[in-house]
Order: sequence, then C-alpha cells, then structure tokens
Amino acid sequence: MTIEQNTQLKQFGLSAEQFAALFPFHLVINRELNIVQSGEAIARILQPEILLDSSLTEHFHIYRPKCLANFEALCQQTRSLFLLQSQHQEIGLKGQMVYLEPWDHLVFLGSPWITDIADLQKLGLSINDFPLHDSVSDYLFLLQGKNAALADAQKLTAKLKQQRTQLQATALRLTTLIESLQVGILLEDENRHIALVNQEFCDQFGIPVAPQALQGMDCQQAGEASKHLFVEPEKFIRRLDEIIRQGQIVRNQEWELTDGRILEQDYIPIVVEQRLYGHLWKYTDITQRKQSEIALRLSEERLKLAVDAVEEGLWDWNLVTGKIYRSRRWFTMLGYAPEELENHIKLRNKLVHPEDLPLMQQRLISHLKGDTPVYEMEMRLLTKSGEWKWILDRGKLVSRDFQGRAVRMVGTHLDITERKQAEQTLKQQYQQAILLKQITEEIRQSLQWEKILQTAVQEVQRILQVDRALVFQVDADGSGKVVQEAVISGWSMTLGQDIYDPCLQDGYLDMYRDGRITAIGDVYQAGLKPCYVDFLQQFQVKANLVVPIRVRQDLWGLLIVHQCDRPRQWTQLELDLLKHLADQMGIALTQSQLLVQETRQAHLLALQNEELSIAKQVAEAANMAKSNFLAMMSHEIRTPMNAIIGMTGLMLDTPLKPEQLDYVETIHNSGHALLTIINDILDFSKIESGNLELEEQPFDLRVCVEEALDLLAPQAASKGIELMYQLEPHTPTLIVGDITRIRQILWNLISNAVKFTDFGEIVVTIGAKAKIHKQATTPRYEFQFAVKDTGIGIASDRLHRLFKPFSQVDASMTRRYGGTGLGLAISKRLSEIMGGRMWVESQPGKGSSFSFTATLQVHSSAIDSSTTIEPELLGKRLLLALGNASLRRCLSTQLQGLGFDVQSVESNMTALRCL
Repeated sequence: MTIEQNTQLKQFGLSAEQFAALFPFHLVINRELNIVQSGEAIARILQPEILLDSSLTEHFHIYRPKCLANFEALCQQTRSLFLLQSQHQEIGLKGQMVYLEPWDHLVFLGSPWITDIADLQKLGLSINDFPLHDSVSDYLFLLQGKNAALADAQKLTAKLKQQRTQLQATALRLTTLIESLQVGILLEDENRHIALVNQEFCDQFGIPVAPQALQGMDCQQAGEASKHLFVEPEKFIRRLDEIIRQGQIVRNQEWELTDGRILEQDYIPIVVEQRLYGHLWKYTDITQRKQSEIALRLSEERLKLAVDAVEEGLWDWNLVTGKIYRSRRWFTMLGYAPEELENHIKLRNKLVHPEDLPLMQQRLISHLKGDTPVYEMEMRLLTKSGEWKWILDRGKLVSRDFQGRAVRMVGTHLDITERKQAEQTLKQQYQQAILLKQITEEIRQSLQWEKILQTAVQEVQRILQVDRALVFQVDADGSGKVVQEAVISGWSMTLGQDIYDPCLQDGYLDMYRDGRITAIGDVYQAGLKPCYVDFLQQFQVKANLVVPIRVRQDLWGLLIVHQCDRPRQWTQLELDLLKHLADQMGIALTQSQLLVQETRQAHLLALQNEELSIAKQVAEAANMAKSNFLAMMSHEIRTPMNAIIGMTGLMLDTPLKPEQLDYVETIHNSGHALLTIINDILDFSKIESGNLELEEQPFDLRVCVEEALDLLAPQAASKGIELMYQLEPHTPTLIVGDITRIRQILWNLISNAVKFTDFGEIVVTIGAKAKIHKQATTPRYEFQFAVKDTGIGIASDRLHRLFKPFSQVDASMTRRYGGTGLGLAISKRLSEIMGGRMWVESQPGKGSSFSFTATLQVHSSAIDSSTTIEPELLGKRLLLALGNASLRRCLSTQLQGLGFDVQSVESNMTALRCL
C-alpha cells in the first residue's frame, strides 16, 4: 500500500491494516471504473489475475442491482445490495457501494456469497479470513455444526438399515448383478461351495447344465475339471489358490483359452465385520477388445510411420494449457531436434519473422472467432542455422468448450521455400519483361537511329536511377564518340566528345566484340588496370556497367551506365535488362539501316515495275494479235479443207481403179487429220484469247456419253477392247450446259485410252454430288467423270508433261501414235472453264485413269430421278452371267436401277449351278 493510500485511509480514522482487517474483500474504484485498491483475500482468490489498474467490468459482472456499468449509475445505487460475479472464478461477492466524496471514489465493502462449507475449500478460504463482525462467520459455524450432525444421523440410519436388511440386500445385489451384467458370475460360500452362478458363466466354460444345478458343488473339483480349457492349466489352478489364500481384491487378470478366447478375471472377497462370508468371481470375454487394441496399436504405428513419411509437419495445440504437440518432421524442417524446443505455443512468436507476425496473429484470431473456415498463412520461420525459411502454416479449430471458447486446434507445416524462391524469380523476370517491353516499344516507335539511342539512354537512366547513361559508338581502332547521353544535373557531360580509351586496345575491345559484359561495383576495389582507373576518374565514375551493342554480330558501340556518387553492386536483373536492351537496340539499328536500304530499293523497284508493266502490255497485245491471227487463219484454212474432204468423199463413191482409190483415200484421211489439227488449234486459240463461249442448253447426260462412245466404238472393237460406261446411282441426267464441249473432253480422253490400249477394257464412270450456293436459284452439281483403261500407263516423272500445249510424254509417242499434244491441254482448260479440274493417276504397264470435274446446272425435275424404276420389273429376279467383271458390274448397276433383283456370276457353268 502506498504512502498516499495510507494517508487517505487515516482520514477515515482507521489505519491501513485496520481497514484491511475489517474489510478483507473490499474494492476501491475510481471514476473510470478502474480498481485502484483491493483487499488481500479477494486478490488471493482471483490469482493469477491482476486487479489493480484494470477495469471493474473486466473482472466482475454486476448482477444486482440492474443498472448501467458507469460511475454515476453506481453512485445512485449506494443504498442497494450489490452482487458481483467473478469473470474468472466461480465466486460471487455481496456487499454495498460507498461513495467517498472528497476523493471522488467508490468503495465496495462485501464478502463472498457462500452456501456450503465446501465452497471455502474450493476458494482456499478459511473462517479466519472473515472479520469477526461479519455474520458470514457465524453462519459458517452454524452450517458446519449442522452438516456434522446431519452426517452422523445419516451414518446411524444407514448402519441400522444395513443390519436390518443385510440378507435381503445381499440377495438383491446378487440378483441385480446377475441380471444386469453380461459377464460370468460365480459366488462361492466360505467353504468354497457354489452358492450362485449365472448362465453367462455356464456358456463361457461350456457347462451343459442349468446354473441352479451347480449350487453346492465343490469349486476346487470344478476348477480341476475345467482347467483343460486354459492354455496354461496348472498356472490357472495355482493362481486360484493364491488368490483365495491372499484374500485381496484382484482385477483384470487375463487368461487365454485354448479356443483362442481371452477371459478377464476379477475377484472380490466378501467380508463383513472382519468375517469372510464368501468369494465373488467375475469373468468377462475380452477377445474382441484385445483384438481391437491390437488393431488400434497397429493403426497407431502405421499412422506414426505415415506422419514421419509425409513432407508436412503436424502440430496439435491445446489452447487451454498452451501446450502444443509437434511431429518429428516439424522439427527437422527447421533443423531442430525435438528436445531443443519447448512444447509451448509461446515459442511460435519467437520463431516467426517480425514482419509476418502481425498478419499471422490477425488471421489466427479471425479463425478462432469463426470468421474464416480455416487458418492459413505463408510466413518465414527462423531455422537453427539462422536462416529464414518460408512455411505454409495451415490449421483448423476442432474443439470448443460448452461456453464456446476454443479448446483444441490442429494443423500442418509445409516447406514452400523453393516455391517462394521460384515465385520471386518469376516476379523478377516478369518485371524485367515489362520494363524491357516498355523500352522496346518506345525504341521501335521510330526507326531513326538517333531517336532510338536517345530514348534508350533516357529510359535506362530513369529505370536504373543511375547518374549517367550513354551510348558510345566505337571505331575500329578503339576510339569513338559519345552519340547520346542522359546525365543527372551536377555531373560532367560527355555528349559529342571524341574519346580514346587506351585500355580498349588492351583486351577489352575483343571482349566486347565477343558480346561479354563488364560490371564494376567499385572502381577502386576491383583490381582494374591503372590506365582504366585513370580513364574512369576523368568522368567521376565510382561504379561502371558496360554492355556491347552489336549489329549483325559486329561491334557497333557500347551502352554504358555510371554511378558517380557511390559504389554500387549491380544485380543480375539489371545485367539481364541492359543485355536484352542492347540486343533490342542492335535489332532496331539493323532495321533502321535496312529501312534506308529498302527505301532505296523500293524506288528502284518502282522504276523497274513501271518498265515491266509497259513490257507486259506490249507482250499481251502481241499474244492477243497472235491468237486472233491463229483463229482467223484456222477458220480460213478449214473452209477449203472441208471442200477437199467433201470432193474426195464424192470421188470415193465413183468407180475408181485400185491405184486411184488408194490415192483418194489417202487424200481423204489426210484431210480429216489436218481438219482435226486445225479444229484443235482453233479451240486452243479461242481459249487463249478468251473468246470461247459455252452454251447453256439442256441435254441428256446418257446421250452425251453414248455419242462419245459410239464415235470410238469401231476403233475399240477392231482392237478387241471392251468399251463401257457406268452411271453412279442418284446421278442426275437432265443437265443444262454445253453438250459439245463435254462430249469433246470425253472423246479426247476415250480416244487417247483407245489409242494407248492394246487389250483389256476402257470404263467410263460418272458421278455427281450437290453443291450448296447461298445465292443460287437453280440446283448445281459437281459432276466427276473418270476414263480408266488397261493400257501402257505413264511413268510418274512424266505426268507433268501431259497437260502442256504441244507436249506429249516423249518424242517416241508422236512417231508411234501421232497427235499434236493439244487434246489434253484443251480438255483441261475446258474443264477449268466449267468450274472443275482435271488430273491423272497412272502406273506403267497397268493403265491410266483420267478424271475431270465440271459444275453444271441440273433441272429440278431430274434430281433423285436419274433411274426410272419400271413397276412391272420391280422385284423380278435376273441371273446375269458375264466373264468381264467391269462389264458385269456396270450392267448389274443399270439393271438394279430398273427394279431387277440381280444376281451376277462370272461364268455360264456357275449360272447353271445357280439354276
């Protein structure tokens, strides 16, 4: 108690010791409701809580009277009985508030609210702790005497009742035990004869009689008869005799039976007033419990192995005691042994990095309040080696008490140091990429090399915060000139100066030509050559970083940054940034040079294109004149040629001598051949000049194909060649187009096939598929024609010559088979004019397949009606016998289209067997 407090108490007429003796449970409260003084007894009860200088409401809840917890409200209730309930102990105080007006304080004069003597022991109080004037002490004396008398009365009553109902109670207890306990019960009298046994006991030992039949049996003889059930029978008998002899209570004695069961044996001697009345045995089958214990032990061992094996450390925190369990992995993660650290939560704050501690505590409190479902924090922990290691700390509150206060929390520790280092590296790389992108974009906005260099040095000086950034263009002899510079005010300028560095010739120049960088953190401590130190001192340099700028692998110049006010250690990020920037500057300088070259070349190219355009117009005019001339001359030549063919035809109808007949036939055949050549030249000329016009007339596709075949049928028949065609199902036959040009293409292809085929067959196949055109009003199909023969074939390296004008596979073809080489060229161009294409597939010795497509209009009535099924033929069976497989297939398809059910065979004998 302070001197000031002592002086205050004396003004009441009492010394401090007298006041404390009269009121051991008093509290002095100031206007802010802070406790400024307390009695010794109440301070002792509430330990370890400190009452002084703390708020009254922090330690007590005012149950009575019902008023606001402020100084004025309490002063108005000084005539009321106050009941204060402790926030920390199960104790209440009753008393009165007294207002001390001179000192503007309240004094609470009270005592504990006690209703039982046991409450004194719980609180660690005695009657001597209460002042003599307090009525509580009298009440306690009376209560103590009353309790003692009541206890004596209860004991006397129980003894009288026990003596009166001893036999009845004993029988009732035994009956209750037998009925309620699912264990084997054996009750012996003092002579070791069976007095009582239950059915569970009989079942345990395999006794086939009713329990009542065992009463009066000698237990020693029964034990000898049953000992064979035990794995250690002799030990069992000896132990029974030992237990009876000692006469002490025995619990949890385990015995293993031969059938694998385990029984737990309990023994209680029945002794009343120092007299032995009998023996009570209890047998419990604990086989399942033992199996469960073994399984649990194995599970715990496996769990321990799993915990030790995982990468994460485990922790289990008791929030009430502050004790915390940590797995072995938790310790090894930080380099500690388990015995080196205390198992208290206070250790955590010592290991957590000071910068991470506030956020960790904030997140932990949020989780304990229930604001977050889990607690998670990435923080740095101090390892045994003194290094900081990044740890992912995760946990969850798993238990609260009945008042909702947190009791238990479990969680894990995971080492994420490598991940954080990777994230930091990635972050640095990302920042470097962003900076480089910004500088690169600003550099490439202009391809003027002066602007490029100016932008580069300005951005480097701004980003790296250096005193000077410059670009030094290097000559072949090591001398050069500062062409761009960005320098902080106060430092000397070097822009435009011609500089000669003698050290460049002494090894440095070759190093920069190889693309290597020079990074000097402290000019005076780097061990540089004296000439280089003297050179840098001219420009007040204390730290230097030099990166070569190369254009097309040649050294163009140097990107240099200077720190003049202090030494500076250059980071790898800064080195990489300047290296990439120098590369981009080299690329930009290259592009700038290329732009100048391309501008010059573009001007020359424009002049050349103008000359080429004039030459092209002249060539096109000449080509058009040639085509017009050929078209006109072919027409003029064809007129007299028709007269020659007609006259020779008339002469062949007159009587002629054999020699004259031979002459006329030669003239007639030669005229036809010449007319064919003239017609091909005329068609080719029209195509080349763009004067060929296609007709748009409806025609029957079958008629077109058959006419082309009819023209060549005699030649095919003379060589013994099968000539056939096959129309694929659902191919429209009513077409709108130029029948003459389609027949011309077919005739060219079929005639070539007949010309180059000596035996076998020629098959013409036609198919079609619809084409979708958004703006087409009439349906259009893409027709595909294929002419396949079994002729001599064409080598793959000769196929490219086929469709060239006036070209054949080789010169021998012309000598042997004749022809101008225009037929396929004309056919290909006609196919392309009709919206298609032409191609060939061939193998030497096996034949060729020429295909072409054409896009043609189809009459709507012809769609899906290419084959008309005759009703009278529908379902009729027809047997077709043909040796030629292709012909058999073509006829089968056509007959099936008419409605026949066709069965085709390869020979007459097979046909007879089918009949």
